[in-house]
Amino acid sequence: MSHTLEREEQDSIVVEGSLDGMLNGLPLRGGFHGFFDAPTNILGGLVFMEDIPELESALLASSCTSAYSSVCCVFSRATNGAANLISIMGAPFDVDIEYHMVDTMGALVGRVHQTSELSMAAPGRGDIRVTIKGWLDGPKDIHWSPGYPIYPRQDGPDVIEGVYGQTIFTGSDHFYALCRRRYRYLSPRMLPCDEVWHYKLLKLDIGIEGGLRKFDFRSTAYYSPAEGSHGEFPDEEYSEVLRRDILVPAGNA
Repeated sequence: MSHTLEREEQDSIVVEGSLDGMLNGLPLRGGFHGFFDAPTNILGGLVFMEDIPELESALLASSCTSAYSSVCCVFSRATNGAANLISIMGAPFDVDIEYHMVDTMGALVGRVHQTSELSMAAPGRGDIRVTIKGWLDGPKDIHWSPGYPIYPRQDGPDVIEGVYGQTIFTGSDHFYALCRRRYRYLSPRMLPCDEVWHYKLLKLDIGIEGGLRKFDFRSTAYYSPAEGSHGEFPDEEYSEVLRRDILVPAGNA
């Protein structure tokens, strides 16, 4: 029997999931073991999949981890009257994600479609199913974006849409990633206002072990209203790791 997650807060959420699909005409098969830790507001986990030597690790890692973080981040903290997405949507819900990658000349170098579904197998335990389809022909040797803002807004009584763009640098060049996320859910609740979802990637380790490609990541996020003050945390209850990693840009600590 499927459990429903409503407004109650958990100290931690454990999530497990499956991954499948097709990228550049090659089959994807794998899974995910992850978590959201409420006291520290940190989320992350291990994405693992069958090794595909033809696919470049960095771009593949970006696509796979984003599919899971788009679900786990719904539990992140909200400030200044904003609401995190799980308090609005509950569970189950699904998210449809479309990525377009373009180079500096405006040419399309990748298009990826992801779907993620979250259901609660038990209180505090989530099940995520991810499907990825598309193609990538972007630059190699990419440098990870340290973070970016996403802009959730209500787009109907049971749909929340969030859009964002980011510049991704390589060793010698850069390209642009444009994304749209559409969350669909069953709850009658709606966002209190247009919001900003501040996302920060803390680490991403890539490895191959036992014939599996592994992506170990940690990240954090918080929600604030789209208008008004949202550049600082409101009080001292937030951990120093959040204050350091979100408010101080990478390289300036």
